[in-house]
Amino acid sequence: MTEERMFGETNTSPHGQPHAQYTVNSKGVKEPSIDWHQKYEQVKELLDLARDELDEFQASSQELEEALEKELQRTERAQRELEDQVRRLEVDRDNWQAKFIQSNDLVNKLQLKLTTVRQTIVTYKSQVMGNDDLERNERAAAESLKELECQLKRMMEEKILLEGEVGEKRTLSEENQRLRDANSGV
Repeated sequence: MTEERMFGETNTSPHGQPHAQYTVNSKGVKEPSIDWHQKYEQVKELLDLARDELDEFQASSQELEEALEKELQRTERAQRELEDQVRRLEVDRDNWQAKFIQSNDLVNKLQLKLTTVRQTIVTYKSQVMGNDDLERNERAAAESLKELECQLKRMMEEKILLEGEVGEKRTLSEENQRLRDANSGV
């Protein structure tokens, strides 16, 4: 009985760690005794802990998935808005380019008319006419020349303004392309 008590008790090492408990079987062999109820409780605690961690992970994963879904929707909406803006700006750019081409054509026509008027003035001066006729024709040609020069000056100013606007549109187009490229990376 002393031997059974000795082996049945829990001894501790010098470090305070419990030693394994032993029992002596019917053949007199020392065997470690296993507390199955304690093992069951330990495994049950581990299982409960694992379930709690799984539940927590699933909840956080669900929250993250919802947040990512909202972010994806916001990003897609922003991309659609940017694509719409790019389309509008491309239409504006095309319209401004058409206006620019029209103004160039008009400036060229006015320059041609101006050249024609100047040639007419030279022709009138070179012809032998009476002084009065020559002065009258010269005044009419000079007035016509001044009108054409004013029109040409106005058209040149419009051309410069249109060139500036086309440059701004080109810059906006390039910025939109850059945004579209950056947005396609998202």
